[in-house]
Amino acid sequence: MKKLWICMVVLAAVLTLGASAALATDVSYWDFGVNAGGDFYYDGDLLPAYIDTTGFDFTSGLGSISVNFAPGAAGTYGVTAYVNDDLGADYQDDYGMAVNSLAAGQSWEVFDTTDGDFYFVRFEGNALNNSAASGPTDIGLALGWDFFLNSGQSALITFIVSDVAPDGFYLHQFDDCDNIFMYSTLDIQGTNVPAPAAIVLLGSGLISLAGLRRKARA
Repeated sequence: MKKLWICMVVLAAVLTLGASAALATDVSYWDFGVNAGGDFYYDGDLLPAYIDTTGFDFTSGLGSISVNFAPGAAGTYGVTAYVNDDLGADYQDDYGMAVNSLAAGQSWEVFDTTDGDFYFVRFEGNALNNSAASGPTDIGLALGWDFFLNSGQSALITFIVSDVAPDGFYLHQFDDCDNIFMYSTLDIQGTNVPAPAAIVLLGSGLISLAGLRRKARA
């Protein structure tokens, strides 16, 4: 109740001072993880060059983490990331929820950070369960993508944590005073090179067409 009272006092001050004042979200970073096609990395691990954290603030827990995933072979792949940020003075009084509709191939989870199965089963297995842990508790946010790449293609996946709600699908973590939002984008890049089986079928079709033309001329 004391925290809620403080929030109301701050909100009243903002309304009195006008638009030049703003409520600041009290958020701090704790840890993160990335699973790129079955290779997973946690906070403190040496990251490969294709995982870019230069846009992420490891003090505030806000910013972006990009994964430029280029496996070099055609197939179906998955990339997942989670961020564990703490809101306010009591990190165990948070709630979380999903907002708006998922994009094709996207998955999510609002997880309890004390749940070991999240890390060792669902995160490391690229198998988020599209559900939210019951609050209040110590909340973490996770997003994932499943996608198909042809030979020569790559996927640029960006995970963003912000104190401003985006359009489209996002995860919302909140307590009495504070709010953060996690969302993600997927961009398939590179030439769409047909798989070998498709090339064989295309070649067979061209040969059949050539045979029909020869018969027509005869």
